[in-house]
Amino acid sequence: MSEGIKNLFCRAVYERAVLAYCFRSADNYYTIAAMVSGDDFLSPEHKLIFTILGTLIKRGVSLFDSTLVINEAKTDGVLKQVGGYEYVDAVIGTDVSDGNLEYYVKKLLDASTKYKLYSRLKKHCRTLEDKSQDEDITSDNLMNSVESDIMDLSMQSKFVKEPKNLSDGLEEYIEERRNNPIEYCGISSGFPIVDKRIDGLVPGTLHVICARPKEGKSTFLSCVSSYVAYNLRKPVLYVDTEMPFEQWRDRIVSMLSGVPERRVKHGGYNDDEYERISKALTLIKGSKLFHEFMPGYDVDKLISVYKKYKYKEDIGLAVFDYIKAPSGSDFQNKKEYQIIGDVTTALKDLSGELDIPVLAANQINRQEDIADSDRVLRYADVIAFFRRRTAEELKDIEDKYAPFHNDYGTYKLWIKESRRGGHTPPDGIGFSFKKRMLLVHESKRQLIDYDSPEYNEKEEVEDEHSTPDATDSTVEKVDGKSYF
Repeated sequence: MSEGIKNLFCRAVYERAVLAYCFRSADNYYTIAAMVSGDDFLSPEHKLIFTILGTLIKRGVSLFDSTLVINEAKTDGVLKQVGGYEYVDAVIGTDVSDGNLEYYVKKLLDASTKYKLYSRLKKHCRTLEDKSQDEDITSDNLMNSVESDIMDLSMQSKFVKEPKNLSDGLEEYIEERRNNPIEYCGISSGFPIVDKRIDGLVPGTLHVICARPKEGKSTFLSCVSSYVAYNLRKPVLYVDTEMPFEQWRDRIVSMLSGVPERRVKHGGYNDDEYERISKALTLIKGSKLFHEFMPGYDVDKLISVYKKYKYKEDIGLAVFDYIKAPSGSDFQNKKEYQIIGDVTTALKDLSGELDIPVLAANQINRQEDIADSDRVLRYADVIAFFRRRTAEELKDIEDKYAPFHNDYGTYKLWIKESRRGGHTPPDGIGFSFKKRMLLVHESKRQLIDYDSPEYNEKEEVEDEHSTPDATDSTVEKVDGKSYF
């Protein structure tokens, strides 16, 4: 793209101010380089000067002057491009206040982002012209590509924060935790035992609920979504690859009202049903639970819609039902397991990028193997299996606990893997399933008392045996003792 277009967007006065700040010291350069790249300088002279400063720093130079820059420019054969000695000297002499530095950087980045936006839109216009007669590329494909590209640019343009020193605010944090303990670090799923085991739905983590077809994974996800949206009042986006909005809406109304889903669908409510549904509607109106039906999704479109609603509605939870191979010509040369791996990786990256928990479902086969990709196992922070108890398991519970055997639930959630700890034995956490309302909840009685001292002591022993010993060479000792 011509330099004339760059000049149209360039704000030279802010670029000179930022460069003048860099000239003061190597530390100043590092401060700017953490926020700005050479490509953000739209003036070719300023881009070259910034690049030369970086080259000098790599050679150990910590104090700059115009002579050093000019000599380096001569060596590289770009003396004319940097504007000569007088121009470099003028840049150094630019009056810049430290208190206004953030303002200068924001203005520079704003101009750079405008230019990048222009460039990307021009590129998409050319693509549109080239693909105008290509029947394999739909308008949806093109719009998804544009939306994803623009959303990525939007996120890149956010003002960059510097890394934090571990000691910054650490004493205050420890004192706060000492005086105000919390039950778990993440947001509640609505299932108390599950929350205690996995530390809640922690921002930046990917939780995958695995189940056989028609075993209740969508119901589980819907229950968590409605709890977070309506009890915690956090906006939630539920992306669904199988259930249209109207069907999902009836399910949520049934869950909240306690009126069977079939009655919600067919209507003709009696007074009691109508009153309960009316109360549910009042609750729904006061919160934000968004649903996107995306049967023919692709990864770009999926990630783009989550990013859009993070910045538009500040969603606190992203839900995806469910991980499977997406459609689209972009994936025709890949194996299905590779595609599913790409989706999982994208969801994991999304959780960290948006700093929210992501809850997804995955389908398993009869052997309870996760379908098609070991990357689901690799990148998920929590892997849990939700299924009916077997006939043998139910018979064993009845033999041991009758007449209270029904209180132990006919379903179970087995938390097989959890990076934060809290996995369960295969007996898992008992759940009851009210199918008429498509509602699940933790059962009244549990086969395992996860709060008991005996169980927690057993876990501590297992942790000790599973934790590798740290060596003296890598662990700092305090009072002669290693705390690892």
